[in-house]
Amino acid sequence: MDSKDLNFKLNYYLELKEFASKVKSSDAYVYEQGVYKYKINNVYPLNNLYNPEIAFVPVVNFLMALELINQYYDSRNEVLLSESKLLIENSIKHAHVDKDKMYFRHEYYQPLYLLNKGWVSGMAQGLFISACVRLYLITQDEVFFQYAKSAFDVMIMPVEQGGCMLTLEEGVWFEEYPSKKNNSFVLNGNIFSVFALNDFNQIYDCQELLYQSIRKLSSTIAEFYVFEGCCRYDLNNAICDENYLKLHHDQLDVLINDFGLKDLEPFINITTSCAPTCNNLTYSFKFDRVIRRVHKLIFILLIVVKKLAVKK
Repeated sequence: MDSKDLNFKLNYYLELKEFASKVKSSDAYVYEQGVYKYKINNVYPLNNLYNPEIAFVPVVNFLMALELINQYYDSRNEVLLSESKLLIENSIKHAHVDKDKMYFRHEYYQPLYLLNKGWVSGMAQGLFISACVRLYLITQDEVFFQYAKSAFDVMIMPVEQGGCMLTLEEGVWFEEYPSKKNNSFVLNGNIFSVFALNDFNQIYDCQELLYQSIRKLSSTIAEFYVFEGCCRYDLNNAICDENYLKLHHDQLDVLINDFGLKDLEPFINITTSCAPTCNNLTYSFKFDRVIRRVHKLIFILLIVVKKLAVKK
C-alpha cells in the first residue's frame, strides 16, 4: 500500500464536534492557561494523596485542536485557525523537550496500567503529529513540521527506551499506555497512531513504518473479537462499552474506505451488532475485573506508603 495514493484531507478522519461539545460543557474539565485540564479526582480515588487536583491531558487538547482545524477548513474562518495554533503552542509549554525530541508526559499516575507519573502515549504523540501536519500544510510554517518531527521521534522510539513503539514479528504496534513490564495493546490508541503515520507521510517519508503498522494491525485485529463476537478494548481483556464500540466502528470505517483495508470489513459488522453483548460482558467478566482492581489497589497503597514515608 502506498499512502501517497490515499486521498489526504485536511479534515480529520473522525467527526469531533460531539467530543468538543462534551469537553466544553463538562464539569470534569477546566480551561486554564490556554489549555484544557482534567479533574483527576473524577476518575481516581484518593486523588489528593497521589495525584494533582487537575492535570493537563494531551489527548484532549490535541483532539480539540483538530476540531478547530476541521472548523477552519470548512469555514475558512481565520479566527479558528489562530485558536488551533494557540492551543498547540500552549500545549507545548507542558511538553518535556530533550534536544530534538518532544515528550507529552502525563504528570499523574495511571493505576489501571500501573504507570507512574511521566508516562508518554502513542495516541497523544500521534494526535499532536496529526494536528501539526495540518497546520503545516495550511500555513507552510516550517515550525509545525519541526513540532511534528520532534513528537514523531518519540512515538517511534522503542517502549523500553521511553517511547511508544513495539517491534514485533508481524510489524509495529504503538502503545497508548507504554509499559516496560506488560504490553497492553489498546486498539483505538494504536489506530490513532496509524492515522498519524499516514498524516506525517504526506510531508516526511515514513512509508515503511506505515506499512509495518498496518501489517501488524491487520494480523492482530481478530484477537480483539474472541469473546462471543464482542470487542476487547485491549489485549488484557478489558471489554469495550458502547462509546468505544462506536469509536472502533468509526476508525475501522476510515481504514476500510480511506486506506483500502478491505480485510477489516468483517470486524466493522461486529462492532455494529454486539453492543448489548459487550455491555453484559463488561459486568460479567468478573474474574478479570477483580484481578485488575486488586492490582490497582496495591499500586495505590504503595504510592500512599511512599507519600507518608516522605512526610515523616
